[in-house]
Amino acid sequence: MAFFQANASHLVGGYITYECLGNNQYEIKMRVYRDSVNGNPPYDAIAEVWVFDGTGVLNQTLNIPKGPTNLVPFDTSDCTSIPPNIYIQVVDYIDTVTLPPAAGGYTLTYQSCCRNKIIDNVTNPTSLGSTYTTNIPANDTSCNSSPAFMDNPPIVLC
Repeated sequence: MAFFQANASHLVGGYITYECLGNNQYEIKMRVYRDSVNGNPPYDAIAEVWVFDGTGVLNQTLNIPKGPTNLVPFDTSDCTSIPPNIYIQVVDYIDTVTLPPAAGGYTLTYQSCCRNKIIDNVTNPTSLGSTYTTNIPANDTSCNSSPAFMDNPPIVLC
């Protein structure tokens, strides 16, 4: 297994989901949010998502290409004052993988460094990374799909 270190201070959040397409095929979708003002290195052109079997052994590495980068809109209707310079970008990485039913299922994982530097409730956020994980259940013969968020998270809370 290879690990790569990215030096940045930009990640706001993200997640991985999967949709069963039938015939042991799964569409894997990873969504990553970043602060596009406070530290703005490029997104990974190819995201490495690791697929582990139920015993923790690396089964395969998915090299998922980056989709388009978009600005996340936010609702400020409840705000009396809007903080300046808040721009959050989002990008999706989408690929299809074949994973036959397995006794221990599968764990899909992506890791990247680092969090955006303006986080107040985390000590040294620029030295901490993010890990996004999802699990495909053991012996998935009923073609399960993971829960998925329908909307982007709130960017500004007033």
